[in-house]
Amino acid sequence: MSNDELIDVAGRCADFCEGAICGDHGATDTPLAEHGEFCTGTSRAGVGRGPNYERVEVWLSAAMPYRVGPTTRSAMIRDRETRGNAEGFVGVYVEHGNASSGIPDVLLTAGEARQLAAALLWIADGLDSLDRPHPSIRRQK
Repeated sequence: MSNDELIDVAGRCADFCEGAICGDHGATDTPLAEHGEFCTGTSRAGVGRGPNYERVEVWLSAAMPYRVGPTTRSAMIRDRETRGNAEGFVGVYVEHGNASSGIPDVLLTAGEARQLAAALLWIADGLDSLDRPHPSIRRQK
């Protein structure tokens, strides 16, 4: 069997799929055009600034590629190898303005998400002088 071989996949939503939970579509065999490329869960958002201080929203949600119909075996293997036994990924969506494609800009495994969260806390604590020692310039008073 070749990894480029097409296999017919019966569509199955991730347990956290908000569209299936809310009844927007079925939990199995929903056509891709109706479902979208990803199952996504409840979202959380934060607001930041871009390089020109414009408003940028960062959204996070559970995310899992939705596969239905003819799919390459290599895509299925890549999904499983990347996420391991986890149900899905943490999808990171960066929105400049009001447009959203519904496709994550970044997919993080659960471990990668935890590492990023710890790094964000460490940097934020350093900026607020809550946690030492952070590398800093020693200034003469």
